[in-house]
Amino acid sequence: MASMRRFFSTVTLIVLGGFIILGITHVDPEYFFVYRKHGVGLISLLAAAALIIEPFIGWETITFLGEEAIDPRKNVPKALVVSTLIIVIMYLLAVFVALGVTNYKYLARGDVPPLQFAAATFMGEFGSLFIGLGAVIILIGTTNSWIMAASRLPYSMAKDRLLPKFFARIHPKYGTPHVALVIQTLLAGFLLQLGVFELLLEALIPIALLSYM
Repeated sequence: MASMRRFFSTVTLIVLGGFIILGITHVDPEYFFVYRKHGVGLISLLAAAALIIEPFIGWETITFLGEEAIDPRKNVPKALVVSTLIIVIMYLLAVFVALGVTNYKYLARGDVPPLQFAAATFMGEFGSLFIGLGAVIILIGTTNSWIMAASRLPYSMAKDRLLPKFFARIHPKYGTPHVALVIQTLLAGFLLQLGVFELLLEALIPIALLSYM
């Protein structure tokens, strides 16, 4: 599991790092003045920032795995601070490059993922393939992380008697909270069958904003 996590983390750093390093030399400052010409003010930018909070959430789930970490009192807070700094810096630089290499109207069209379109403007077809394939691998890694971390939340709540104690059952062979994993899988599958996936994504943003306030 540790080697798999290192692989997915390395791919993420290579994809975003490659996009930033190769793209920053193609940034045209003129693209940043377009917003002023169209009367986009600070309030509009802050409102937009609130709507795109989704990519900046999730790394705090490392706390769900604190029980399995070595010296969690020391290492978990350190990991949270370091990961937060790395993610914020890389995401801001990626957005800076994306907005600086092409007109924002092209990024907002929706028929092509913004980073993929931006990469194609300075790396051609290879850039589009590089970002697209990288995104698929990153999403697989993200899903893997969420499945692992999310099952630990009901497990921990059950140990604290906030949920029924069967959520805290551990598999005798694999040492995983198998009951929590099965219930999580069944619940996720049920919600997907209802066809409310887009509704759940739309609900994620206000819920995330409330949880961070």
